[in-house]
Amino acid sequence: MNSEGSNNLLDTLAISDHLINTLYQDQWKPERPEVESIVLSIKGISKAFKNLGLSKMLEIGTKLKLTVSDTKNYNYIGTEFQENEEKTVEVQTPGWKLGDVILSQPRVKEIRSS
Repeated sequence: MNSEGSNNLLDTLAISDHLINTLYQDQWKPERPEVESIVLSIKGISKAFKNLGLSKMLEIGTKLKLTVSDTKNYNYIGTEFQENEEKTVEVQTPGWKLGDVILSQPRVKEIRSS
């Protein structure tokens, strides 16, 4: 359900849900019934997956500090680690579990300091 062959359905759904929640926090309201039905569909599908026992491992936008040994638990995007280096990353996709079984790891991206 979250493979490239299925177009990363779970991640796409989580990203859409995160975006909708962000828009609602900014007081957004869908103006057209067609848009509102899409929003309700995304929310409904998310709830159905949750009721089936699927759960997100992390929330999108969460910032973490990782070492090179931590990256085995994540799909890490960023520059190579130096010895004993710790990097700050942001969660791009949450990773998914079904009960205790990991379906996909969270994708995290290095935040580069300016």
